[in-house]
Amino acid sequence: MREKMFKNKDIFNIRHLNGLKNNISIKCLQDDKTARKIGSFLTGRNAFDHTWSPQEKQIVKQAALQSLGKSNRKYWYAEYQGKIIAALGISENKYMSGGYAMTDDYMAVHKHYRRLGIATNLLKLAEKFVTKRHGRYIHIMTCDIDSYIPA
Repeated sequence: MREKMFKNKDIFNIRHLNGLKNNISIKCLQDDKTARKIGSFLTGRNAFDHTWSPQEKQIVKQAALQSLGKSNRKYWYAEYQGKIIAALGISENKYMSGGYAMTDDYMAVHKHYRRLGIATNLLKLAEKFVTKRHGRYIHIMTCDIDSYIPA
């Protein structure tokens, strides 16, 4: 896979990624409007195709909003043609001991854009964020139920 990446702080442009002619931009979450879009994406059918409990869906919808203004919690998202196609959130653990986790935050890539390296680039940004904060580890939980099989 050939990728051309241009760094500008927390922004990457991925050009010609597996034949995509337009850019996929990966950005750091900065505002309420985008946080709401991330929440809608993460709880929509293109990210996860399963039944949510009412409490779980609401928690995930609010997570990106709650991350704003917190130095120990951050979200990144990928856009393609103005639409969010991926998102990742990470936060310091409840003990504030330098461990970071994705247990209160989610990562997903739109089912039509998987296997393009988008999640890899999001994870690299999370790793960079944790390393810069002198974090000790990143705890990531995964799931392999049928609805998460790549499209």
